Amino acid sequence: MKNSFFSKKIFLTSIVCVLIMSASSVALAATLKAYTSLKYLFVLEKYREGQIADDDVIVSSAIDVIDVKATETLKNFNKKRVLPEFIRKTASMEKTYRTYRIFVDAVTSSNWDSVLSMAGQNLGGRIKEVKNLKALLACAFEQMSDIYSSGLFSYDDIKRIKNEGYDKLEILNSYSDSSGMGQEVLGIGSVLTEKDVFSYVMSKLVLDFQFSDVENDIVADIVTTFISPNIFYDAEATDFRRLMVYENTSPVVIHFEKGERILEKDTVVTAEELNNLKVLAESKVFSVSEIFGNFAVNAFSIGFLLFVFWHFLKDNMMRGTLYLWILTCGVVISCLLGFFAIVYGTTGHTVSFMLCYFPVGLVPILITMITSKKSLGLVASAIMGVIVSTLPGALGISFFYSTAIGAVGVNFVRLLNKRLDMLLQWLYTTVTICFVTTFFMIVILLLPATDLLSVLSVCAVISTLSFLLIAVMLPVLEKVLNLPTVFRLYELAYGNLPLIQRLAQSAPGTYSHSRDVADLAEAGAKAVGADAMLCKVGGLYHDIGKTDHPDYFVENQMGTNKHEDLNPRLSVSIIKSHVKIGAERARAAKLPAEIIDIIANHHGNDIITYFYHEAVRRQSDNEKIGGSEVSKVDYSYSESEIPSNRECAIVMLADCIEAAARTVQDPTPAKFSKLIASLFAGKIERGQLDDSNLSFNDMSDIREAFLKILVSKYHSRIAYPDGEDD
Repeated sequence: MKNSFFSKKIFLTSIVCVLIMSASSVALAATLKAYTSLKYLFVLEKYREGQIADDDVIVSSAIDVIDVKATETLKNFNKKRVLPEFIRKTASMEKTYRTYRIFVDAVTSSNWDSVLSMAGQNLGGRIKEVKNLKALLACAFEQMSDIYSSGLFSYDDIKRIKNEGYDKLEILNSYSDSSGMGQEVLGIGSVLTEKDVFSYVMSKLVLDFQFSDVENDIVADIVTTFISPNIFYDAEATDFRRLMVYENTSPVVIHFEKGERILEKDTVVTAEELNNLKVLAESKVFSVSEIFGNFAVNAFSIGFLLFVFWHFLKDNMMRGTLYLWILTCGVVISCLLGFFAIVYGTTGHTVSFMLCYFPVGLVPILITMITSKKSLGLVASAIMGVIVSTLPGALGISFFYSTAIGAVGVNFVRLLNKRLDMLLQWLYTTVTICFVTTFFMIVILLLPATDLLSVLSVCAVISTLSFLLIAVMLPVLEKVLNLPTVFRLYELAYGNLPLIQRLAQSAPGTYSHSRDVADLAEAGAKAVGADAMLCKVGGLYHDIGKTDHPDYFVENQMGTNKHEDLNPRLSVSIIKSHVKIGAERARAAKLPAEIIDIIANHHGNDIITYFYHEAVRRQSDNEKIGGSEVSKVDYSYSESEIPSNRECAIVMLADCIEAAARTVQDPTPAKFSKLIASLFAGKIERGQLDDSNLSFNDMSDIREAFLKILVSKYHSRIAYPDGEDD
């Protein structure tokens, strides 16, 4: 194949079209949401609490809306409920004990220099005067152990959390048991900080009556001097827990039923109603992540479908990029029409099935009519399904509904031959769409049947408008782009145009041959699913170049062959010229490029066998052929190309089969079958079908179709007796 999806031009064009279609779908969804939001926002700006409502405001469809303000309030509330987290550190306690043991050793060994250095001059001097020193030191250690068992907090940490408004704290890892680490919640007023140690120790010692007031004071000073906090605020862990609670708090969802009145006419507007309006307005805005997410999903899906689109276009890559641009423009137009239909169609009343307002069948039907390929229409249906799936309020079944509606329209395109047949297609399509919509609404979605009549009316109106738009667009596209639509091909096949009239008048034998080729080509195309009408028209016009010199072609000769007196080289030049002349006349008549391609290449670059063998024969008889040796290139359609699609190849096969069939003496099915097989094998052997995309199964089907036509045309007839009395 000369072109494929992976060629640079096609690939870049596809990327651009994917971006345009994806952007259009996302823009449509965002615009619909923004429009709905603006409606609620305008009402919100219009009223204040206590005013009288001028009109009703009704929710068009059931919806669950997140109350952003209430959700934020709840998140902050839950976050605030997470208490400051403190953690007990044994390292601080062990350090205190080590230092105190050193101090006790210094006192016991009367190393007063060390004592004064560790306790200070004031406390050290007072300790030196105490007689019951051993008991005081033991009491101080006992008080420190008691404080550590309860926990000593940092004054700065407690001050910090007080300033944050907390009156409680949580100690994690406060104790260990068989079940693992535990936790303890304390009120801030009950915790002990380093600034409270002296008064705490004094209050306990006074009750013991073991020591004098002076000795109690010394014990309290020793504890205060050496003890340090063993419970600390873990700000990082606290912030993490608060963040997790904040993020995992479920949003506050307000459910609005379809038809629910947000405001009622001639009633007082309340604060709750204004809040509901605000919630609805804020909920209709797309976030940046939603926009990029929808764009990425649509781009991937549409890109895959375009790959399938090119796969089905492999037989007609001539207009591949043009068809792709038509598809893209059709999607953009559908998005614009869908926006206005939904906005203005749903104003003032509720809708159970809003998707029915979107013209999902417009593009698939248009593409099928333009390309004459049902498969391309089905791909377009799937693309429309992807687009509607991202619309606000779209259901899980939206893609399948849209694709089904598009497929319905595509299915009936095959009934078309004349433009008036569109009325029949419109009727069939509209009735079927209404049936499919009813099925989706009642059976699958379980929506109320009370709105069925209004929904079906909308479906009928949208279907009618789509066909009217197609009826307007199609002739314009045919004229401007010279497209071979089903209507254009029908007019070329049965319209008795000047080219065919001239062929019938100046070359009646060629005209008869062309009609038979058209019938053969049409049958062969139908057998393999190719474009039958294009083959028919191509077969009808393939020899229009013979109108200039009709007497030099055997089907127009009446007993005398003008080539008998000509040099084979000159004869072959005249024979070859009909291809070039035919293509020029087709261009002058502004026939579609597909027909011109068939005319220009219906012989491929095959050899002109009769004149080649005649030239070889004359050379072997020592006759001079232009003064040079016979070359196959000189006796072939060297200026033409082999067929690049199935339609052109089928016309080429039909042309050679029809011409050869006329030479069969006493025709029988067996003779025709042998003839077809031989000619097909020759074309394959000489490489004339290498780029045609025809498989061996296709060749077999075409062979059977040709055989049926030839047998019916040349069937044996009853021999009527001669009668003198007749």
